[in-house]
Amino acid sequence: MATSGSIDFTLNRNEIILDACEEIGIAIDGEALDSSVIGVANRVLNRMIKAWVAYGLNLWKRDSYSLTLVASTNTYTFGPTGTAASSTRPLRILECDRKHTDGTTTSMTFMELMEYESLSNKDSTGTPVNFYYSPDIPNGTFKIWPTPDATAATDYTVEIIYHAPFEDFDTASDEPDFPQEWLEALVYGLAWRLAGKYGDLDAYEKRDLKQRADESLSLALSWDVEDGSVYFHPDMSH
Repeated sequence: MATSGSIDFTLNRNEIILDACEEIGIAIDGEALDSSVIGVANRVLNRMIKAWVAYGLNLWKRDSYSLTLVASTNTYTFGPTGTAASSTRPLRILECDRKHTDGTTTSMTFMELMEYESLSNKDSTGTPVNFYYSPDIPNGTFKIWPTPDATAATDYTVEIIYHAPFEDFDTASDEPDFPQEWLEALVYGLAWRLAGKYGDLDAYEKRDLKQRADESLSLALSWDVEDGSVYFHPDMSH
């Protein structure tokens, strides 16, 4: 049996929009979409993707960054104009470790804002053990405590694993910042949202489209999980 040997199928922004418009009957085969429709669909598509962040942590959007500590500095910013050498603003920090030059790592403890603000000695120096993060705009704010002294700044880096934001669709040829397994969810999700603005679907057709949109998103979300086991142990201390 002859196969293609290829696994790189994808869709660009305008192909996603075209497929979505075909689902609701406003795209005619062989004819280009009106530019105004593409403009509206692009806004809806980007808005939908931003909303999907609320569904949880996407494995393929986990990234890492090694922060070089600066003596007497306890606040760093991540983003396009941040103080750290990273143009990405983390949505949330998943793991934060202190790494020694000998290669050993120690987990740092997350603090809530109230905990950090209640510290009476924010500027005390030493080896950092706690961190706080707020995904501010345009730059996220990252704080560590205690403030690194000269020895800590020399001996340690802070290794951060974070949830990165989805990239926008800006041009017609942009491909999605999603794995191929999410293409159907993108098309049906966009089609459902556009059906309220365009097309002439009856109530049954709209329900069917909504079901397909929900099912494709649910399938993509269920695929996007780590393979691993969860173990429960009884509390024998009482």
